[in-house]
Amino acid sequence: MKAQQFKRLGTLIILCQVCLLIFTFVATCKPKKENPTEITPGSIMDSIYCKNDKEQYYAVYIPSSYDDSESWPIIYFFEPAARAKLPLRLYKDLAEKYGLLLACSYNSRNGPIVINEKAYQNMSEDVNIRLKLDAKRQFTSGFSGGGRFSQLVAQNDSSITGVIAVAGPRGDGALFDAQTYATPYVGIVGNQDMNYLEHTRFQQTLDELGVKNELIIYHAAHQWPPKEIYDQAIQWHLGLLEYNIKKNQSTKLNSYMNLRTQYLDTTQAMSNVEKQKSYQAILKNFKDINNSIINEKILAIESEKKLDKAIKQEEKILQNEEEEQIALVKALNEFRSYFFRPGFDPDSGQYSLRWWKSEIGQISNKVSLDNSKGLSAARLIDFLRGQVHNQVQGAKAFNNVELILSMHELNLYLYPNSIWFLWNQAIYCAQYNQKDKAISYLKKAKKINDELLLKIQQYPMFNGLRDQYTYLYE
Repeated sequence: MKAQQFKRLGTLIILCQVCLLIFTFVATCKPKKENPTEITPGSIMDSIYCKNDKEQYYAVYIPSSYDDSESWPIIYFFEPAARAKLPLRLYKDLAEKYGLLLACSYNSRNGPIVINEKAYQNMSEDVNIRLKLDAKRQFTSGFSGGGRFSQLVAQNDSSITGVIAVAGPRGDGALFDAQTYATPYVGIVGNQDMNYLEHTRFQQTLDELGVKNELIIYHAAHQWPPKEIYDQAIQWHLGLLEYNIKKNQSTKLNSYMNLRTQYLDTTQAMSNVEKQKSYQAILKNFKDINNSIINEKILAIESEKKLDKAIKQEEKILQNEEEEQIALVKALNEFRSYFFRPGFDPDSGQYSLRWWKSEIGQISNKVSLDNSKGLSAARLIDFLRGQVHNQVQGAKAFNNVELILSMHELNLYLYPNSIWFLWNQAIYCAQYNQKDKAISYLKKAKKINDELLLKIQQYPMFNGLRDQYTYLYE
């Protein structure tokens, strides 16, 4: 069962990474400058070029009920790979349900803060020119690095009412000061996500500061959540706004409470310790409501045997995960340094490829999706994937061939049956004149899933490879 669970986890993560890289490629190709002038409710208006800067463009979803005689709430999205239409497609049904405008920039992506700040400034100014917005209901949201930036925007722009950060808590570096952060916040993270630990720590920080917040945990790795999960975040913010005016007479808050408690009662993605924290968060955030039902649910959890022990165990698991992350980063940096030492054999170092194969194997064997320790191991695998990706990108900047190939080999230790990583390693070997190795990786991929390999080879991002490296397609 454990092996099957890990296989499903790996498949989900690889599919997410394939989509990320494909859409990253697509995002670099600017669409035709159509720049629609007429507002078309009920549809995604794509490639809207900003009036004050024609290099800045975005997509916006306008609900069918839009009428400029009223003011409308909006969510500004930030997508790490500049896939502007992706969150709009995912959540357009919620936009219809709640009468929300959705906007996402094509210029904002993981990268320099100044570029993202410029993208947000131009997008928000242009949307305000074209559409009638409610100044008291403007939200920011983003995935991964986009989630971090959404909080930075909220810290610097007092017009932002709330934040929904997905799989990326806490603003970037020195530019974000958690101690002065005050905007109502909802975090969303998968229980197998590499940033899960960071989300839980950030929630503790916000609790200590007295900032109203909620953390929504669901069953997934590093990805945008389905609309059913995102719905909870929207209802939380809308409920909070009405609660601040009507207190316990808020119908929107009651709607959120019903949705949230139903989820907590039925989800298998959260432990009882996590559920207890969520119920307690409701009491902290909404003190004037009739909380008898919430208190009953907390008492039911607290009455269970060994709860105190479970709380201590889960905190210990998180501490161990934190320490393991630090150790893995240190080992990865040391491994990287081998390739910049003249005459040094990387295979002779403490953190050689043999060591990594053994270490990753030990972590992988602990992965299980039905207990806290197993989920922690799954998060470490996801964490290491992200760190290796960063190292590969850095190695490319130095054009260090052996480092690129060795770092990418770690991906195959993480996901040994990944057609995507086998195909990419074959490409790297071909590009660096290592034909025999390229063919070897290609044979492995064909043996595992020839049909999927053929499908991947047809992706537009690989156009041109057939003419340059014919043997990769034989």
